Amino acid sequence: WDGKGVNPYHAILALSDQFVVTADSVNMISEACITGRPIQVFEPSHRFFGNAAKINRFISGLIAAGAVQNFQGTLESYAYKPLDSTPLIAEAILRAFAKR
Repeated sequence: WDGKGVNPYHAILALSDQFVVTADSVNMISEACITGRPIQVFEPSHRFFGNAAKINRFISGLIAAGAVQNFQGTLESYAYKPLDSTPLIAEAILRAFAKR
């Protein structure tokens, strides 16, 4: 996308059947989780990104929740409830404002 016209990213998320996402992007993994579609996380054999421990905890939590799987070379179909943390975040913001 060259920055002209409508960004196709949301349409790509909406139209995709499955995702293979690199383990270095919390944002890409999170955004794919709102779709409810299978997500396989590809983790290279060597670490080329910064805080691997933090990302690994994040991915481990999503695996435990059934939202993502580790990419094993094939695409596996599975189901999970789409993740949406927006209400939790909004509630936390309201609580923080109320304490002020």
